[in-house]
Amino acid sequence: MKGLTVIIAVFILVFGTVASRGANLERISAQTGIPVATLQAERTSTGLGWGGLENAHLLANALAANGSNLTFNDLVAMHQAGEGWGKIAHDNGLNLGRARFMARAPRPMARAPRRFTAKAPRTLAEATLPG
Repeated sequence: MKGLTVIIAVFILVFGTVASRGANLERISAQTGIPVATLQAERTSTGLGWGGLENAHLLANALAANGSNLTFNDLVAMHQAGEGWGKIAHDNGLNLGRARFMARAPRPMARAPRRFTAKAPRTLAEATLPG
């Protein structure tokens, strides 16, 4: 019985890790606009983890939006040369925490127009019609 419990626990742990990794990869893909297959290939070619890939793409996107010519590959090269992601961001006028926050922040939804509502009467006297 004890052996069965251990096997079940290991199965849940392994399955949970695989499912979690897939969910994180989908999240990174959605935040950065990079397809999952490209992220997987970049992980193999650069040796970065998922967090490093996320940081590099978020910074590359933010720099591109600011008109910078630095690319994803340039940022990866800087990191592999020993610079931290925060220093790379700071040296280029960005804040890594802000870039991560903006990527994760929900997009504002369009608001429905407000309808005019009359106030409800507070007393019986207010509720009665004149006349």
